[in-house]
Amino acid sequence: MTLDDIDAMSDEDVGALFRCARWPPNGEPACPRCGASAAYWLVDYGRWRCSARACRADFTLLGRTLFASSKVPARTILKVAAIFCREPRPPSMEIARTIGTDYRTAWIITGKLQVLTDGEPANVEDLLARAMRADPSPRWSAKAHWARVGARNWEW
Repeated sequence: MTLDDIDAMSDEDVGALFRCARWPPNGEPACPRCGASAAYWLVDYGRWRCSARACRADFTLLGRTLFASSKVPARTILKVAAIFCREPRPPSMEIARTIGTDYRTAWIITGKLQVLTDGEPANVEDLLARAMRADPSPRWSAKAHWARVGARNWEW
């Protein structure tokens, strides 16, 4: 998947790609609390609600994933994943210039994706599926990523 393919996708197509990665095989939402497959979309709030009477939990597409509590649009995450799959260790500044975002955003997403791949190559769909099913526990943090990358000799 190239950046031109992602730019040509509509917002509904990007959402469908994320839904299929989160809830395989057909992308139908399932409640993360009780596991019920019946849920309905709350238009005013931009989230799903479980239809089970005992649960009625609200949940989102990116909630309880590696990208939970992220304000980065899904299209930007998809673009960074495409560049990450094309190159083994792309520089964050290059990603930021390519997709037109801040380098810190590219650095954070790239760090989260590096934890998932462990150096092995992957395609965008597989990487996205791993990210959507990964435990959102603090296994990735900027501090741990900085320690893994290594402190650089900054001259102030």
